[in-house]
Amino acid sequence: MAIAPAWKERKVIPSIRVISSKDKATRVFIERVEQYTRSDISCGSSLCLRNCRIRDALSEDIRRYMFPSATCVERYIDCFENETISGRHGVVLCLSELQKISRHALRLVSRIRSLYRDRRRNVYVFDDVHHEEEDVKGPVAAAGWYLGHLSEHQDVSCSALVDDDDDDYGRSIGGDGCIYMYDYMKLEWGQNDEIMNLFMAAREARKSHDAAASISRGEGIRKATHAQIERGIQRGVYIKGTLKVDGRHSTSSYVVKDDGGLVHIMSREDRWHAIHGDDVVVELIPEQSTASCIDDGDVDDTFSSLVDEDVNTHSQAVQQKGRVLHVVQRRYNDVMVAISKEDERALLNLGSSDTMKSVICVPFDHRFPKLRVKSRHLDTYISKRFLVRIIGWDEDSSYPHAHILKCMGPMGDLKTETDVLLHRHGLLFGEFVQSALHELPSGDDTHWVPRDDEIQSEITRGRVDLRDKFVCSIDPEGCTDVDDAMHVSCIDKDTFELGIHIADVTHFVKDASYLEEEAASRCTTVYLVDRRLDMLPSQISENAASLLSGKPRFAVSVVWKIAYDGFKVIDTWYGRSIILSRYQLEYSQAQAILDGQSHKNDKLCGLCSTEDLEQMRQGLGIVRQLAEDRLRIRLKHGAIELDSKELKFETNDTGMPQRMYEKQSLGTMKIIAELMIMANEAVAKKICESHPTSAVLRCHAYPDKDKLQNIHAFCQSFSIGNKDMFTQPHTFGKDLQHALASTQDPALNSLLKVVANMSLQQAVYTTAGAMPSRLHAGLGLNNGYTHFTSPIRRFADILVHKQLLESIQWDGQYKHTARDLESRINTINQKTRAAKICQRECSLLYLLLLFAETPTRFEAIVEEIEESFIRIFIPQVDLRGLIRFDPPDRKSTALSLLFPSSSETEHISIHVSDQGQYGYESISFQDASSQASFSLHRMSKLWVRVESEISSFHGPSLQVKILPDEYARNRDSVCPPLQAKMTGPSPSPPDASEEEEEDYSASTPPQITDLTSALVNLTISKMNMEREQQRASSSVVINHSFSHQQKDPVQEKLEQAVSKLAEKARMYTMRATKFKPGSEKHTYWTEKANTAVSNSSNIVHSLFWDSKKTYSSLHMM
Repeated sequence: MAIAPAWKERKVIPSIRVISSKDKATRVFIERVEQYTRSDISCGSSLCLRNCRIRDALSEDIRRYMFPSATCVERYIDCFENETISGRHGVVLCLSELQKISRHALRLVSRIRSLYRDRRRNVYVFDDVHHEEEDVKGPVAAAGWYLGHLSEHQDVSCSALVDDDDDDYGRSIGGDGCIYMYDYMKLEWGQNDEIMNLFMAAREARKSHDAAASISRGEGIRKATHAQIERGIQRGVYIKGTLKVDGRHSTSSYVVKDDGGLVHIMSREDRWHAIHGDDVVVELIPEQSTASCIDDGDVDDTFSSLVDEDVNTHSQAVQQKGRVLHVVQRRYNDVMVAISKEDERALLNLGSSDTMKSVICVPFDHRFPKLRVKSRHLDTYISKRFLVRIIGWDEDSSYPHAHILKCMGPMGDLKTETDVLLHRHGLLFGEFVQSALHELPSGDDTHWVPRDDEIQSEITRGRVDLRDKFVCSIDPEGCTDVDDAMHVSCIDKDTFELGIHIADVTHFVKDASYLEEEAASRCTTVYLVDRRLDMLPSQISENAASLLSGKPRFAVSVVWKIAYDGFKVIDTWYGRSIILSRYQLEYSQAQAILDGQSHKNDKLCGLCSTEDLEQMRQGLGIVRQLAEDRLRIRLKHGAIELDSKELKFETNDTGMPQRMYEKQSLGTMKIIAELMIMANEAVAKKICESHPTSAVLRCHAYPDKDKLQNIHAFCQSFSIGNKDMFTQPHTFGKDLQHALASTQDPALNSLLKVVANMSLQQAVYTTAGAMPSRLHAGLGLNNGYTHFTSPIRRFADILVHKQLLESIQWDGQYKHTARDLESRINTINQKTRAAKICQRECSLLYLLLLFAETPTRFEAIVEEIEESFIRIFIPQVDLRGLIRFDPPDRKSTALSLLFPSSSETEHISIHVSDQGQYGYESISFQDASSQASFSLHRMSKLWVRVESEISSFHGPSLQVKILPDEYARNRDSVCPPLQAKMTGPSPSPPDASEEEEEDYSASTPPQITDLTSALVNLTISKMNMEREQQRASSSVVINHSFSHQQKDPVQEKLEQAVSKLAEKARMYTMRATKFKPGSEKHTYWTEKANTAVSNSSNIVHSLFWDSKKTYSSLHMM
């Protein structure tokens, strides 16, 4: 029960208020305010021995307390938000100082509130205004009071922090407990470059005038006063909003109005000094004065992205157009940059010195302008990516000013590039705070098991003991964070029992704990190619909460009693349980059991007894029938099944991608997915009954009309289905099923799935009372769906667990206010969306790095034809994007392999057919010098070579070149199909301790032991034969000779390239000879050697179609 505040006597406090302006003299008001004092005001320190604490906001590990003035809080809020500072030192914010801030800096209040509400930080608000002692008001007096209040601890120090121009407290400097902010930062954090860069950025921003307050229009555009702006907003001539720059067309931008409408900003000049994210006022301009809004020369990439790409913002219907008149509020964005090449060369010529230098930096993100950065140590940032903060933009300057915050690492380094992606999406998590780590369960960090007395205590409270059930888990290979397990048992001839057991994370992550705050701030585990960023510490995610086999584990279970006839659910039980998983199966092992494999199968050898194997086979057979029945019902209700390709990468010792393959899809994956959907649906029903307005649900709306029109037009243009398809949102799933069934071409089928995926709305988390419908269109569920089955990696599931436990009346309260729940759900949606985009961009990064090392040929399909580009789709990697053609006064890079004899300046004519209902039907190219021609039709197949160009500033980008028709006739004899490279992962290198090395060179295949000269001669001979055939049958002229008698530079380059690959094959072969033939290690290294041999032929044949200038790519091998 809450205790009423112990109000004491009323006292009158004098207050001084100073008002100054440019046009009037400074005025000083002395006010007398009546306030009541209190005797129960807490110091918030865990070291306090006087029982005045309401909560322990300041950790007992903290021995230094800082009391910043209002000026310091305003100017250096970024420093106080730094987790390192608030982790080592306590920050006490005096209420009297916060009241000063709230009078004129309302935008800062929310950041301060978030700072002291975050329980992971050592930040506390001390109510010095209502304190019963009169000599505690202000940071200087409060610091002295704390020092005496905690006098039992001799090692505690308390200091007020003031800035060098802080008029209120400047005279206190030199006395006890009051220091300048600059002196404090140099003394305590002078050796920490990241924190000092942050402080100096804030200090530089203070010295720089606020450009936003004095911005006026530039040359040719009238200036406006604040009064004129206000009147213009009232009349509707001016509009306030937030500037957004198009990520793919940096010249195009728009302003999002308060009502969600858009105002198009035509050019960079009309944007003036506004930066992406700024709050601005725009002046509407007449329609007749507008110009072209998109400059094709500023398109970001040749290809847009992998599947599920965002819709181009510039394609939205924008009715109004305008230009920026005034910047209302700067966002002072943190931007990832690199020094421009010209300034890098200048820095290298100058050498190292301590003089102040200024350079122009290029942002990684196209949406931001180039920046000017000043520093004395710029030479240490050459060829590196680093983070800067925009601090202002002078009216007479061409570039905004920025200050260095943090160095990310060398450009091109894989870890650096991945960290840049994580930071871009706000996912670069730091270490878990110590307060959270103190809450981890005690015991073995790697083999934790609950104590017997703890188990008995839980059973006494109502936890059900299910350790006698035959429980198993099925997960991907190498999975350590096991969220779910299941059991299937026969009750009688008519019914069976199915139990889904989910890790009981809430047993370890208590309500309002530091661990919960950490999970709430991260919201999701992020899975990247090279790493995993956990939502919870590994002691929980991989140990205590993970449902590992052979260890008793706490779980939250859903158990059904189901009839065999029609799989009707007879009864459902929800509750906390304790289980003992018998086996931790991989998907491939479960599939082998389901397929009837015996112990002779390599995956099942030694796994379990024959009796257990048969029991698992029977259980899997039952749930397979159940899953098939549920899937059939969901499809009948319009569920959307889109099995997109998921690419995986094999990396070398340095982490660089060496090979890609498609993730294998198994029937057991769909079975487990269907069971998880069943559990989520059941829990959603339960929590909606107990929380009719606040139940956390996962909703997915039908596609909107604009996206329906896009996929409808796509199907009509390719003659897929009938004209009534994709006209009604509620029939989208069924229409898609019929469309896929009517498509015989696998490539077109894959393209249709991609287009359908892009037409879907995003699924979001919400509450039951916030949505008019509980629909999940993607799953074909109309009565509610939630996420319950992955609490180790999703914070939304933790919220659902709390609501479920409250609905079954488990002792303990898990109350959240409506505002708190709404705020958390908004954060979850934001972080979940960011994680998906980041994971997709990381996969694309690895794909581009692979193409940079090994250019690859694919068969593509022509989707759309325009005068300046064609849109193609590569089904093998689900890539969809544009091949743009350069202006006709110079040769297009995309056509360089079609016409290798054409010079740089010769004209290549491009002709398109008459435009039909769905665009142009064909396009043709003709080389003026050789009269060679090439034609493409919509829906026709073509071969392309995909490579990647490494950009120092913006990361790698795709480069696509069209291959001639002759390649299609000879591809089978020269290049093995790509699918052979993508059937599955190469075997992982076994642990060196598993086998002893021996010499088995006598048994090594002779064709691998010595192949350098044979491979070179074979390749060159084959190319000579093909060249003679091409000369006789093709109009394409190749001016290079590959004769053995007279080598030219091209042949020497080819021999060097093939020799390198052959040397790799020989090295791998020698490694294989150390192991017994047929062993795992011998198989691994032999396959690596065979891959090197195969790649040599692929690369040389691809280079055969290059002109001489493109052979420079051989240096990448």
